[in-house]
Amino acid sequence: MTSRLIVSGRGTGKSRVIDVINRIVTRHSGDNSLPVVVAAPTGLAAVNVGGSTIHRVLSLPVEHGKSADYNRLNQDQLTIARQKLKGFRLLMCDQ
Repeated sequence: MTSRLIVSGRGTGKSRVIDVINRIVTRHSGDNSLPVVVAAPTGLAAVNVGGSTIHRVLSLPVEHGKSADYNRLNQDQLTIARQKLKGFRLLMCDQ
């Protein structure tokens, strides 16, 4: 079963919703049977929700101050991304 919840807009409490859901899910899955990944597009947004940037979660090689150079991930990068995301069931992304 796949569920989606979208909270948008300015000042709507998106970060708070993410924090509360993360706490509830973590508390009820103490055995880590439902790993949660919290991410955001920027470092500041990631700090606000206690997560990581999306590119860090996905092990994407992003260098600040450079234009995007999109290439396929090499085998090492894919292995790292797969290990990080193995078994995760819930992705919460702040905007």
